[in-house]
Amino acid sequence: MIKCTKEDIEKIIKEIIAEQLGLDAEKINSNKPMRELGVDSFGAVEFAFALKEKFAMEISERDFSDVKNVNDVTKYVLSKIKNDGNHQ
Repeated sequence: MIKCTKEDIEKIIKEIIAEQLGLDAEKINSNKPMRELGVDSFGAVEFAFALKEKFAMEISERDFSDVKNVNDVTKYVLSKIKNDGNHQ
């Protein structure tokens, strides 16, 4: 298992968003709402699938619906990694 830090996870999340939306990952504000970044409901499904694949984890739609920005997603992924013990 490779150890992922909060910073590593945040960087990966930004890279996923950047790839999906054609943005520069380094310019993504972690506090900006996902919708303002351009993530619509369809994009959120694609994003959740990408996270699931990247981090080899299950994502609860109910739990994931509470995430609003990159910081929230990072916290969510960290909590899942700690609980499941899975990460790449």
